[in-house]
Amino acid sequence: PLELAERLIAALTPDSIASVACVSNQGDTTSPQIQPCCCLIRGAALDRLVQYIEGGQRSVLGWLKQIEALEVAFDQAPWSNFVNLNEPDQLLNLPVHPPVHYPDYLRAP
Repeated sequence: PLELAERLIAALTPDSIASVACVSNQGDTTSPQIQPCCCLIRGAALDRLVQYIEGGQRSVLGWLKQIEALEVAFDQAPWSNFVNLNEPDQLLNLPVHPPVHYPDYLRAP
């Protein structure tokens, strides 16, 4: 979504105790999901991330749960704006086209 960074920044207010804000579709009760790699991380979280990695952990989602990251709901955005790719061939098979909200002048001819 075009407002991704803006909404994550707005969620981490100066008085917020959270050090990370991540994308969530928490309003979708059929399959609530976090997009762990779509997140905004304050510098203050760096020590905890280093401890997590040095402890042998590698799961971004696991770290976000451990530090109680703030979930920012993107229920109104088309959830298809977020794609989970785990294998190189999934990237190769991804249909490439501009999102519907792109202005016409940014679309390829």
